[in-house]
Amino acid sequence: MKRLFATLSFAFVVAASLPSFAANETTEMSADQLTDQVVSSYAEAAEQVVSISKDYQSKLESISDEEQAKALMAETQKEMAQAIEATGLSIEEYNNVFRQAREDKELQKKISNMINE
Repeated sequence: MKRLFATLSFAFVVAASLPSFAANETTEMSADQLTDQVVSSYAEAAEQVVSISKDYQSKLESISDEEQAKALMAETQKEMAQAIEATGLSIEEYNNVFRQAREDKELQKKISNMINE
């Protein structure tokens, strides 16, 4: 599970750098607001984000030019945003669930179980 959250941490850092399309809205959710649907959407998005980040890391290894690396990062961020939003979550909601999962062992276990299904 530590490996999963280490990978998700990297994905969080990349996803957190994504532009907010609703910058004035706060979408902080309390633990009580995390329905099974939200957690399920998060697990689905997290799997996709991890896959995208692994692809990014492998592509980045073959790039030596800084401009190409920046372009790849922009492309990766866009791809991650689309993957997250395709699950019905906003970037803010996705990052909020991630932050809560770092602190809540039960939520970590629930997410891990959904990902491993």
